[in-house]
Amino acid sequence: MNPVVTIITPTFNHGKYIKECIDSVLSQSFPQWEQIIIDDGSTDSTIETVESYNDERIRLIRQPHKGVENLKDTYNDALNLAKGEYVAILEGDDYWLPNKLEKQVPLFDNKEVDFVWGAAHWVHEDGRHILSAPNDVQRYSGFSRHQYIRELLMGNFIPAVTVMLRKDKLLSIGGFQQTPYMVTVDYPTWLQSVVNGEAAVVPEVIGCWRRHSTQMSTARQHELLDCTLDFACEFFGKLPAAIKEKTEFDENIIRTHWNNNIAESCFHEGRKCLLKKKWDLARKEFLNSIAKGNSSVRIKSILGMFASYGHFNIEGIAHAIGKERIDNNDIWI
Repeated sequence: MNPVVTIITPTFNHGKYIKECIDSVLSQSFPQWEQIIIDDGSTDSTIETVESYNDERIRLIRQPHKGVENLKDTYNDALNLAKGEYVAILEGDDYWLPNKLEKQVPLFDNKEVDFVWGAAHWVHEDGRHILSAPNDVQRYSGFSRHQYIRELLMGNFIPAVTVMLRKDKLLSIGGFQQTPYMVTVDYPTWLQSVVNGEAAVVPEVIGCWRRHSTQMSTARQHELLDCTLDFACEFFGKLPAAIKEKTEFDENIIRTHWNNNIAESCFHEGRKCLLKKKWDLARKEFLNSIAKGNSSVRIKSILGMFASYGHFNIEGIAHAIGKERIDNNDIWI
């Protein structure tokens, strides 16, 4: 029986997590799938764990290490091997809820829909729950193509662990997208997909995205945000005039919004540096936040500057103004 869904699982040194990833696929209530695990030169127990499974639906592809700068090639190599009508993304350190595929596949009965997604739990390295995002996922039900474009230009709210795409439509836009200065494929691919087709949402949590210190999105957070800002502005500049008009945006709105996101990220990193008593690094983060943020972010960051000179943290104050406390598992620099 040919698979309906091809699951693309890029992995690199996910030995601690790959078993839970594969087990979550095997537990799916929808059985017509294949999983292509494409390993980017792992040096830990990843390969050994994958090879311990005896299920013909699981295929392992090994390649020399290419790194995140060539992530598009890794994804598209797997895409070119896909037999399914639909393609789902599940990286080797993430996992799904058991009814994920069952809830998504029927939404493609609408021939206009090329892209389906849902909410995700963010979890710690050990699986403890952090938060669910987006926490207002229900509001995206019935969103038009232009609403999706507008929202995505302001931020990537679509968790990759939840995404499923119509394979033919994905191939028609050139497969997974990545620009030379970005280290991810999700944001460029989502934007290109919604410009060229309709999206639908499962208004509930269907996947789990694991946050840990060794992953690229944690280790290179500032770089990722800076590159995303540049890409969003570049992408907007290339949109047809009619679509630009419907977004009611201009580049200045997009740039201001993303700079404030970057400032918030710098403020958060500064707080983590204070907790680790890295006073000079904290000062650097707060200075970056002051340079890019709006007035409210600047005020918080000025307080952080004083804290860096006074050698104290500001978690009590941050909590008092509505920020969640940073616990020890979140102290990643």
